[in-house]
Amino acid sequence: MKKTILLWAAAALLTACNGNRANNTIDDAAYIEAADSTGVMDVYAYEGNIKAHGNMPAAHYMVVISEQLDSINGTYTMTTTYIVADSVKNNPHRSRGKKFTHWGIPGHHNAKVYTLAPDSGATDSVFLYVESDTTVIMLDKNKHHPEHPDHFRLWKKKHTHK
Repeated sequence: MKKTILLWAAAALLTACNGNRANNTIDDAAYIEAADSTGVMDVYAYEGNIKAHGNMPAAHYMVVISEQLDSINGTYTMTTTYIVADSVKNNPHRSRGKKFTHWGIPGHHNAKVYTLAPDSGATDSVFLYVESDTTVIMLDKNKHHPEHPDHFRLWKKKHTHK
C-alpha cells in the first residue's frame, strides 16, 4: 500500500510540474522504482537549453531523477529535444538508466557530480556538476567544466502543490 501511494504521489507531482508548459515534451517519462518499506522516494527535475557546440546542435534537456531519501544513487529519465537540426526535426529522444553520485572533477576535488549511466536510449554517460541547490552544469565526457558554464546550465524545476 505504501509503495502504491508513493508512486501515485510521484506521478501527481510530475504531472503538476509539467502541466503549465504548452510545448513540454515530457509526458509520462518518469522512470521511478518502487521504494521499499524503509525509505521514501524523492523525485526532482532539471531543465534547460544547451547552446550548440562542436558538431552538436542546440538542445532542450529535461532530466527527471528519482532516489530513495536515504541513498545518494537512484534512477533517471532524460528527454533531449534538438532545437536546430535539419535531420532531427525536433523529435524528442529519451534515455533512462541509473544515477550515481560521486565527488571530484579535474581542478575541483570536492565537486558533487551526478553520473547518468544509460540502460536504454543512449550509449554515453552524461555528467552533471551540482553547482548549487537549484542548478547543475553539463560536463564533457572527460568531466571537464565548460569554459562558458551559462551555455550548459540546467535549472531545477519547482514543484507546486495545489
